[in-house]
Amino acid sequence: MKETLKDYNQEFGTHFGLADLAGFNTDVNKRLARKEDRYLNRKEQLDLVIVVDRLLTGFDAPCLQTLFMDRNPLKPQHLIQAFSRTNRIFDKNKKFGQIITFQQPKAFKEAVDKALWLYSKGGENYVLAPEWEDEKAKFDDKLAQFRSHISEQAGLGIDPDLADTAQLKQFAKAYQEFDKAFASIQVYGQYDQDQVYSEAGLSQDKLDSYLGVYQNVLAELKLRRQEDDEETDDDLLDILYELEAVQVDDINYDYIINLIQALIGQDAKEVKSFSPDDLTTIDSYIADLAKRRPELAKVVSQLWQSIQKDPQSYQGQSVTELLEEMIDQVIEQEVTQLARKWYIGEEELYYLAKHYNPKAQKQAGESELIASQRYQDYKAQVAEPLNPLKYKKAIKEDYLKLIQEVIYPLLAKQ
Repeated sequence: MKETLKDYNQEFGTHFGLADLAGFNTDVNKRLARKEDRYLNRKEQLDLVIVVDRLLTGFDAPCLQTLFMDRNPLKPQHLIQAFSRTNRIFDKNKKFGQIITFQQPKAFKEAVDKALWLYSKGGENYVLAPEWEDEKAKFDDKLAQFRSHISEQAGLGIDPDLADTAQLKQFAKAYQEFDKAFASIQVYGQYDQDQVYSEAGLSQDKLDSYLGVYQNVLAELKLRRQEDDEETDDDLLDILYELEAVQVDDINYDYIINLIQALIGQDAKEVKSFSPDDLTTIDSYIADLAKRRPELAKVVSQLWQSIQKDPQSYQGQSVTELLEEMIDQVIEQEVTQLARKWYIGEEELYYLAKHYNPKAQKQAGESELIASQRYQDYKAQVAEPLNPLKYKKAIKEDYLKLIQEVIYPLLAKQ
């Protein structure tokens, strides 16, 4: 035990001894649960803890995903409690936990079935994921259905500008179903990427091409949806579907902010210098964010660079509030530039941008923005002005592009 404590203290900079085992156990629990800000830092985390009976009941760690069981099956009540350590929802990517058994797999399955039957009062075992064979067959079926909508031609044979809306919806829906099935099989222990790619005729390049066409199709559908004044039936397609197999957000925005906040401290009296590991960790997280959220990552990076230059001046300040101020400045600058270009009201455009709802057919403040258009001023100042009809259409295309590509991604941080 002394050697264990020595290694632990050396790894995490702690000072536990045999007289303080209770404090040591508490510290282990906190590092495994990762609930406090200081444990968001990768070097402060524990990944694997080997126990006999501890932590199998009452321990709450939403990030915990896998429980390895190297023992005989437990009693029903203990089995349910132990397995429940992994079933807490952590984020949108963790929908369930995994249990890996090393002894008596058949006996364990029988024990699990019995426990679930007992505690569901004889109901169905919906808490169990499907068997690998069933889920793999579902994936094969969804991939075949998706491929029935594409060809080997450029752009998968889909031209978003020329295809009718029904065709685009069918393609997008088929891709979404394929994406869900693909994400599902990747959590199984039997999943082997090379084997699945080989059997299914997939490659990373093909998946990237599928994704690129899907994103273009979805952008076209959103544009048509907003230009259509009539109510549309979107039951066929979830226009706001978030990809699962292809991670849209590799790193959660709040995670990065909390990590930076933990490094600079909440107390103005707290002085902390950044280690090389700290810098590398934050930089890598921002780089990952930039792959999918470049506008947001740019603002986060600017603040992070400023903090590194003078960390003491940021001690005790809220990173979230600082970023919100910077984001608002970016939005105001973009709004001012567009409003001056088209001679429309800045306040009206700012209100519309801040209250934009991608689900809504009619946007709050849209009628006020239309009323603020000053076509005569525009016509008098522009060398080759558009006619009134094209002027109105160009304004809408411009502000929708600004909101959807720049402003909304900045505001939709989570």
